[in-house]
Amino acid sequence: MRAAEIMLRRVWPERKGRPLSLSLPPLTDAADLSAAMATIIQAVTAGEITPDEGQALSALIEAQRKTIETHDLAARMDAIEQLLPKGKP
Repeated sequence: MRAAEIMLRRVWPERKGRPLSLSLPPLTDAADLSAAMATIIQAVTAGEITPDEGQALSALIEAQRKTIETHDLAARMDAIEQLLPKGKP
């Protein structure tokens, strides 16, 4: 029986962490990110989530920030390129 448990854990590892019920705003721009971080900080300080859970959520917010930043920079670059003369390096 023990061998079966060991094999099962390798095929289907135990879940780490727990599902969180934390209402965050949609993360579509920089202002949304600030509001989400404030919600996470408040939840940690109120004891609703652990500091480790807050850190994990903050890492997700940071990843979304980078995504938004990359998208915004690409749009700005496209706008600048449209203003440049065509056919000249």
